[in-house]
Amino acid sequence: MIVDKPGKGTGLEWVNLSSNKDLNSIVVRGTKIALGTSDGDFYRDESKLQVISGNKYQHMRFGVQDSDGHQNFFVFAQGKATKTMPTFGTAIYKGDAIGNYKSADDDFTTGKSRLEVNFGQSKSVHGTLSNWENSKMPTITFNATIHNNRFSGDGAKGQFFGPNATEVGGVIFKTVKINGIPTEAGGSFGAIKQ
Repeated sequence: MIVDKPGKGTGLEWVNLSSNKDLNSIVVRGTKIALGTSDGDFYRDESKLQVISGNKYQHMRFGVQDSDGHQNFFVFAQGKATKTMPTFGTAIYKGDAIGNYKSADDDFTTGKSRLEVNFGQSKSVHGTLSNWENSKMPTITFNATIHNNRFSGDGAKGQFFGPNATEVGGVIFKTVKINGIPTEAGGSFGAIKQ
């Protein structure tokens, strides 16, 4: 899935759910863009304006790609979708996040993700994105409902990846409060089942 921000300050828009299984590239508006890789938590390349999840994620990648000097950027999560989902039980997923908020003078910042998933009757996902490098970035929470191997709700869209839903990733765009003022925030996240 790719989130497209068509111009600075105009907000994020959902574009599509990516079916690209090549973990090291994304296709944006018909153009294939190579993604960098890293054995650390994130790959960062200022010349390509990329912040991409590291290789600890075996079945998916998430991140941000800025295509033309901060005028258009794309937030994404993609990978090898889970074919057979668990139908009962709960799981905790822990991982990483990349985010920013409208009017932020800073570039995207990195943080941590935690998702509590109920595969049983409630088919629910409760997510928290927090511990940002940029302390001005607020904690973002969401509640979503699972449909097959995808979930959506409360500003988040995501998918489970790998066998038995080993990994999860998604994108989010919602209004949060910074110093009591409603502000648009968005980003992408990924996590691994514990």
